[in-house]
Amino acid sequence: MKKYFKITYLAPASLIFAMAGYLLTINAQADAIKMAHAFFEAAMVGGLADWFAVVALFRHPLNLPIPHTSIIKKNRRKITDRIVEMLQTQWLTKEAILKKLDSYDFSNEISVVFLTNGDGELKSFFGFLIDEFIKKQSEDNNGGNKIDYSKIIAGIEKEMAAIDFTTPLAGALNSNFDIFRLVIINEIDSWLLMPDTKFVLREKLKKIIITYAQKYEMIKTAVEFGEAIGVLNYDTLTQELIKLLGAELEAARADESHELNSQLNHTIKNMIDKIKNNQMSAALPSLMLRYATEKIDFNRAALGLIRENKAAIIAFMFNMAKSAADDLKTDGEIKNTFNFWLKNKISAFINANHSHIGEIVRSNIDGVNDDELVNQIEEKVGDDLQYIRLNGAIVGGLVGLIIYFFKSF
Repeated sequence: MKKYFKITYLAPASLIFAMAGYLLTINAQADAIKMAHAFFEAAMVGGLADWFAVVALFRHPLNLPIPHTSIIKKNRRKITDRIVEMLQTQWLTKEAILKKLDSYDFSNEISVVFLTNGDGELKSFFGFLIDEFIKKQSEDNNGGNKIDYSKIIAGIEKEMAAIDFTTPLAGALNSNFDIFRLVIINEIDSWLLMPDTKFVLREKLKKIIITYAQKYEMIKTAVEFGEAIGVLNYDTLTQELIKLLGAELEAARADESHELNSQLNHTIKNMIDKIKNNQMSAALPSLMLRYATEKIDFNRAALGLIRENKAAIIAFMFNMAKSAADDLKTDGEIKNTFNFWLKNKISAFINANHSHIGEIVRSNIDGVNDDELVNQIEEKVGDDLQYIRLNGAIVGGLVGLIIYFFKSF
């Protein structure tokens, strides 16, 4: 409809039309004109009365402080109280909300969200959650939102304390006896081939010979004479000692009955017995864990793993959500259990916070000044109120005609 046909303009136009008709027919002589005059007179009175009534709701008519006008402004506190009361005691009572809640199938609605939305949207959502988690854990906020890994580690340590590590450790050593023996032989052989080993052995050998020679004057003289003429060469002796030890190690590899293997077997068996009976062996995993906690930044390490495996984590969360949603939709027992749990939580929340509904409404209304509140109400119901003015003019005119007929006939 065109703008000039809107009721906002039609209602005042009807009043102007009635007033104009009244003035034009004021000196009427003919019966028809007198009847029209009666119509316009009553229409004008009715229109003016309804105009006054409508305007009085929102403001002072003609800005005159007439008593019982500007009703909304003067009574906004009462109006607010009545609105809050109706919401809490009639429209949104706890009973009405809980009754509606009882008939709602939350499990079906949630499963529909997960199963009908595009996979890309769901994966994007999980990606967003992971990014937010990384962001929060990376922020320097004095640990306010960060995971306390010390509690997790303490829990792991407690569980480890209940595990018998000594028995499987001793069993592993015992079942791999020959492997450990060869490992020790190979390690000794590797040590002999290291560049620093020759120097260490030479110094040790020289110290042993000199210390021994100090006990006997004749041997001391022989050692000094041998060093002087070059017969006693410590480098040569060290090289020969390394060759001798290497040959012995090679023989021990080939012959299990070699004397070195016997000594190693005895040593390893003693070590296994000590592991079984030593309390420190049981505490070793816990000690290793404590040492790791002091050296490792678990937060940084965890975030690094999450970043590197983000796609796999998203896929895991996606598959888990899809599986859970499918169970919510098809498994009757899971549906009932989930609905019962969620409805109880929501019911408890409603019972504890129902009064906040009125507080929210009251706070929102109080946050609007008088003029803005009046404008908002007038904007919503103004057109309907204009129809009252229009109807007042029409009904007033018709009543005027009826009165005219009673007077005349």
